[in-house]
Amino acid sequence: MWVFLLTSKLLRLYTSFGYMEDAHQVFDEIGNHNFSALAWNSLISGYAELGLYVDALALYFQTVEEGVEPDHFTFPRVLKACGGIGSIQTGEAVHRHVVRSGFAGHVFILNALVDMYSKCGSIVRAREVFDQIVYKDIVSWNSMLTGYTPWASL
Repeated sequence: MWVFLLTSKLLRLYTSFGYMEDAHQVFDEIGNHNFSALAWNSLISGYAELGLYVDALALYFQTVEEGVEPDHFTFPRVLKACGGIGSIQTGEAVHRHVVRSGFAGHVFILNALVDMYSKCGSIVRAREVFDQIVYKDIVSWNSMLTGYTPWASL
């Protein structure tokens, strides 16, 4: 267990610096990828932060295919990738997975959904999700305001 946690931290370190080849090498050495979403999240996050949204989404769909259960850290990263490529269809599919997985009430995920729908040009859906957030934080408001701003992507 400790080896897995330390290896996961190393994986996150590599991805945070954009060393994706090294991160993949560590990921491959971990072995049992079905053990936890932690290692997958690190890779998905690394790709999303580098703007490699298609790669981030490909990894997410691979996790789904391999039966890895996502956690509340998985979805915001994946939704960022959906917004990054402007794919409302993919974003809606991920939104359905959020609901099926029982994370529809998490404010971090709801904020990511608002952001994704806004970036995909669906301000009505963004507002619907925004209205579901019981305790709105600064991220909630900024995500919604950004969606209403036509020059938000500049």
